[in-house]
Amino acid sequence: MVYPTDSSSNSKDHQQSSVAIETLSLSSSSTTTSSSAHQVGLFFEKCSNPQPGYVYDFLLLDGSRIEEEEVKNSTSTAAGGRACNGLFKTLNFGNHQTRYIGPVIENGIRINQSCNGLLCCTRETEITNEDFEPHIYTTHSYIYNPTTRQYRILPPSPFRDVVRDDCCFKVCSISLAFDPMNSPDHYQVICIWKDVVDLWCLEAVGGEFHNYYYVEIYSSETNVWKKLISSSVNPFYALPGSFTKSGVYWNGSLHWIATEDDVQHESSMYFDIAQELVKPLPLPTTPSDDEWNAVYFGECGGHLYLIQVLASHHTNYNILKMETDYSGWKLIYKLDLERFIAAYPGFDTYAFDSTHMLYRMVLLLEEDEEDSLSKMVVLVDGKKVISYDLKEMSITEIHTFTEGNVFSLARTGGLWGYLHHYIESLACV
Repeated sequence: MVYPTDSSSNSKDHQQSSVAIETLSLSSSSTTTSSSAHQVGLFFEKCSNPQPGYVYDFLLLDGSRIEEEEVKNSTSTAAGGRACNGLFKTLNFGNHQTRYIGPVIENGIRINQSCNGLLCCTRETEITNEDFEPHIYTTHSYIYNPTTRQYRILPPSPFRDVVRDDCCFKVCSISLAFDPMNSPDHYQVICIWKDVVDLWCLEAVGGEFHNYYYVEIYSSETNVWKKLISSSVNPFYALPGSFTKSGVYWNGSLHWIATEDDVQHESSMYFDIAQELVKPLPLPTTPSDDEWNAVYFGECGGHLYLIQVLASHHTNYNILKMETDYSGWKLIYKLDLERFIAAYPGFDTYAFDSTHMLYRMVLLLEEDEEDSLSKMVVLVDGKKVISYDLKEMSITEIHTFTEGNVFSLARTGGLWGYLHHYIESLACV
């Protein structure tokens, strides 16, 4: 369904930075209603019998990565042939297409992260110049609550928002840290970026080349950005591929894990927000001669989970849980996927190298009332959404996309996939 647009809003609402999202395109330069809606699909994990007052879980699809007709025309058949007509909601989320306004290129809005009911979004604007002059890039950041349809435009950073030339990759990771149990009215946004001068400068550390990274924190309470000046994080060194997306918020910290083929300790770390320190994130112990990949990394039920696949056992998933004191990972399940693969073979059943494409994309995990993992939701070949019961070892087909491959460009589920777990929230932005 499409929420109605409130035509009574005006530019005064934009200055207050917390308004109905359907009225405005998410742009710092315009308050007019966009004629082309950003289609964001909200996938109901539990949609067969919606009940009043029930708090639903969603899988939120970044509409900028999906064909609009796919979302508009998608229908679902749940297990047993029951139709789920309420599978998707459609929100008017501003213009998601790239717009060319003279020398200005305004890219679409991207959902970077979902954190306890709030979304962290960004949009990049590029100003082109003639005669091979440097381009100018500006990153606009937003915090949005899809439940209340309220958003906040974050103020420009005085340190790194406007960059030139090849520095469009300067902002590496923008993450939201929001804990409604401890601070229901305030949140922080953590930005990790590379210095303009040192963008292509690499430092040899322990035989590996590392980049310089800086940390900047925005507080919703003060509405300002601050750049950390501690010698331990200003700058700090990490492998070039360490911050390819937003961190996973858990235990008062943001966590990143390697997403490329070379999973290394140097590219897996966490940022302790209270202490304002970057710390190493321990990785699971595996045989030194066995290559492995992370196929899922996320928070569920107050726990941090990692799913790894080993080269020697590419049909098995190891599901691990991090200890709260960061002493290490505890193996929870050793999951044999042969039955699952037989039912949904996909394209990655023959060699470990093929699993790098991850046509079986782990979307989320679900715990039961006893804080024990109960289900794993998987996307197969970008078309079928499958619920895998870890205790009953049963498979339920939740949804089938009828138009093409939704995630044909996504690399890994839970790591590079443009899909986010979302819960309803009345939190203010």
